[in-house]
Amino acid sequence: MAKKVISRATRRASPLFLILILATLIPYVHASSYVGYNQSNCPGSPCSAKAAFTNLYGIGETVRSPFPGSLVAVGVYAADSSPTKLIILTSTQAVTGFDTGCQSQPCGSINDNLFTFTVKDSESISLTPNAFSTIDLANPVTVTNGQFVAIIVVGTTGGACNATTCIDDFTTGGSASILGTCFNFGSNSPSIGNSYTARSTASSGDSNCNATYATLLGGSFNPTNTGSSVTTACYGNCGSPPVTVVNTNSTHSINFNQSITLLYEFQSNLNGFILNETLNVAKNYNNGEGMTLGIYTVDSACPIGVSPFSPQCPGFLQAKATYQTLFKGGGTTNRLIAGSIPVTNGQWVGVAVSGFFQGLDLNDTNTGVQLFQASGQVQSVIQQSSQFSASSLIGIQLWIHGNFATSTGGTPTSAGNCSPACYLGNFVDALGGGVFGGLVAFGVLFGIIGGGLMYVTRQHDSEGHIKGYAIPTWFLGIIAVLLLLGMSAAGALPPYIPVIIIALVAWLLASSIWKNRSEQGGTGATM
Repeated sequence: MAKKVISRATRRASPLFLILILATLIPYVHASSYVGYNQSNCPGSPCSAKAAFTNLYGIGETVRSPFPGSLVAVGVYAADSSPTKLIILTSTQAVTGFDTGCQSQPCGSINDNLFTFTVKDSESISLTPNAFSTIDLANPVTVTNGQFVAIIVVGTTGGACNATTCIDDFTTGGSASILGTCFNFGSNSPSIGNSYTARSTASSGDSNCNATYATLLGGSFNPTNTGSSVTTACYGNCGSPPVTVVNTNSTHSINFNQSITLLYEFQSNLNGFILNETLNVAKNYNNGEGMTLGIYTVDSACPIGVSPFSPQCPGFLQAKATYQTLFKGGGTTNRLIAGSIPVTNGQWVGVAVSGFFQGLDLNDTNTGVQLFQASGQVQSVIQQSSQFSASSLIGIQLWIHGNFATSTGGTPTSAGNCSPACYLGNFVDALGGGVFGGLVAFGVLFGIIGGGLMYVTRQHDSEGHIKGYAIPTWFLGIIAVLLLLGMSAAGALPPYIPVIIIALVAWLLASSIWKNRSEQGGTGATM
């Protein structure tokens, strides 16, 4: 009888272990793959050696895509200051290089002036100095299998950290996965679509590239048809819940005849691009009433104690649209399309509106946001603004498409907008990243949760020895499955794992029910 009980317990437990084993034996080829240098290659924090930024030039690494898909994220170690731009270029050629030195280690550098690259993405960035940062691209770059991709940073002061150890063995005259690369852009903001010839970072004919750079850079590639962590966020008065429009028309009495501009001022928490400004007009107008919309940015971080949109930290008009005829509603009717205005994490932005005269009715949202005013009707520069209302309901929204830049190591940063999924991603990256890091993170988290539950539910005999645990084995299995599902939903494990788990659980549950019914039927027949 005891033997039969043990057998049933074994049958109950085995599906749980089978789920975990099969879920972790999924081929790694489908996971995101990082190519390049990471924080472990850095000589210290702050860096003991750095590749200095040179005006109008870009430095970095050329890496090779491991499969068809897209480059979705880039890792950068900024030394004493942050680069201002991240430039991604691709080449249709089979790029080769040569052997050079990097802090007494062998490294690869691209063959000089032989290969042409085209700019595919250009993004403004602001990173924590003396720290390794992961930047999710606002515009992921599509790549083919084995395509060469140049990951380049541009700046005017300071530099990026040099790596002390090369990841790949390099054979002179051959090709490698990581090749030091320099470009003479002729600008600190090269345009997408422009093509440039890559220069060597060693023994180059160009004195601005004539140095040994193994810059601490790398890229994460996702296979075709997989997602990235880019987001589109609303700023301004977005409502709570988001963008709930109500018809209180609080703008009706605002005297726009005095030539004033109303604007929401905020700091972006994304690196990315401003998409558009939207609002809702409350009714149709045929009396000549119109309005002007505008988008402003402050060029650099305001000094401590200095307010944005002031003489020391002015806001500059980036986009403007004037509507001579107004129609009720929102959408494309009352929208300022911004194009691709770059914005960085922490940069001040202003979203503005001005009416032709008093009586302009704009719809409100259900929440209040502080509103400012400036003189004129959407002027080219705002150097002075004052509070118009501590809690305005005017429903003006600005939309930014971009990403969060997360940093590890170096100088601590102020509290950001890192969600639980963001912290989980950082934890996975610290454990090696990819599927491996995700599985290790799962083991750590399940060990903490499962071990804690077993500890608090332990049972003792009369002599104080542990004789068992009140928590059943199947409950721990459920926790393991839920944890795997949660980590997949948060992006820490590939999305195909939940599908495998659900299919296995459904099959095993049906098999268990069928076996139990068969055993009960057999026992009844024997009785």
